Amino acid sequence: MYANRASLIRMLMLLLIWKSSPLPLDACTTAVISGRATVDGRPLLWKNRDAPARHNEVALLTEGPLRAVAVVNAGSRRSAWMGMNEAGFCIENSLSTDLRQPGKKTGPANGLLIKRALLTCHTVADFKRLLEETNQSGRRTVANFGVIDAQGGAALFETGPTSFTMFDANDPAVAPTVTLSVLISPPRPAIFRPTPRQSNSVRSILQNAIPRPVPGSTCKKTKASPSITSFAI
Repeated sequence: MYANRASLIRMLMLLLIWKSSPLPLDACTTAVISGRATVDGRPLLWKNRDAPARHNEVALLTEGPLRAVAVVNAGSRRSAWMGMNEAGFCIENSLSTDLRQPGKKTGPANGLLIKRALLTCHTVADFKRLLEETNQSGRRTVANFGVIDAQGGAALFETGPTSFTMFDANDPAVAPTVTLSVLISPPRPAIFRPTPRQSNSVRSILQNAIPRPVPGSTCKKTKASPSITSFAI
């Protein structure tokens, strides 16, 4: 009882903090997972989008060399916020305002860069080259971009307007693999205990299935009294 009461108090405190916060508590949550840590050896990319635009759509983008499926703000195709193209290249982002630089910037912002990458990039290396090019021409990006590709590439890019830092998820020095040993007890067989009505039904079926002596035969009739207690399934 006390544990439940403590959990309820914690939930109420979090709710009060959320309601009284002067700032919107919206933040995208993302993950880039190397194939070294997955069962089938293929990388994973994950994003939970939290943004002021609450209404989203999944759109087919066909304006570039590559077709792509992307999540966009409902009613708009100008920017994309995560997606995958026909080459197996996938990208998402999370906003990171601490990457801002002073002064007015020009060039693609976060969503425009994602859309451009989806329409042109085949691999993580292609996206890195795109960032190198736009380092010179300029961007308005302040985001962490997660990227994977069909060749097994997986990386996170901290990206400001004129620079970026790449974190390769396949590099053990950057993302070491941690092995966890978990002791799992063998499963116990499930026990089904029939109701009296079910027991009587089964007993009746078994009794009717016992061969009856043919008239004139020398077979002796045996009395059957099966006892039904439980079944292991």
